[in-house]
Amino acid sequence: MAETISVSAKERKELITGDAKKAPKYTFYAMNNAVKYSSANRKPLVGDISEIYEDFEDDYPDGDFDDWRNYYYNHHNGQERLEEATEEAYDMFLTIRAAIDQIDREDVRAFVEGLVLNGTYSNQNAREAVIEKVVESKSECERLEPGEGPEGCDLRLGDRFVSIQSEEMREESIFEERDNVVVFYFSENEGDSGLKIDVSALSRTLDEFR
Repeated sequence: MAETISVSAKERKELITGDAKKAPKYTFYAMNNAVKYSSANRKPLVGDISEIYEDFEDDYPDGDFDDWRNYYYNHHNGQERLEEATEEAYDMFLTIRAAIDQIDREDVRAFVEGLVLNGTYSNQNAREAVIEKVVESKSECERLEPGEGPEGCDLRLGDRFVSIQSEEMREESIFEERDNVVVFYFSENEGDSGLKIDVSALSRTLDEFR
């Protein structure tokens, strides 16, 4: 029977670098977000780390973590870069901490409700979000009244109608033969719940009007 050994991301770093620093529980999330929102790890501050590491491997093919740290410090002004990045991250951390101090129980209640109800509804009703965005972005389009227009259509575009369909429906071509209907396809972004809307049919339709 096959056996596996799991190594967590935290343990992987400790095994390779010997970095076993202990910090109070949950502080990682605060510091990680401080770096994230301040962009303290961006290239202008800390350098192009991937490129720097490739150079390090070329110069020290058998180098260990201490060699890598010294290389960054001595060849790329590492100490100064890290100090500058720390200042930016710490300023953001203070901003985050001040904001957290203002949160009360009702704020937490509203946030939980947003995740459970609003988040679920928006995730399950992507078409509705797409319709709202198209109407907001394209003045040529307007919502149809209930019962107005062909079945499966959501918007009016001049003398034509618009159907909002998921990308998975593109091959179905349910309106391919309908001259008075154009289709906008949408898809969800990988990695988050954002949406991408293909409105190229709008440009083709407007060209026909000219």
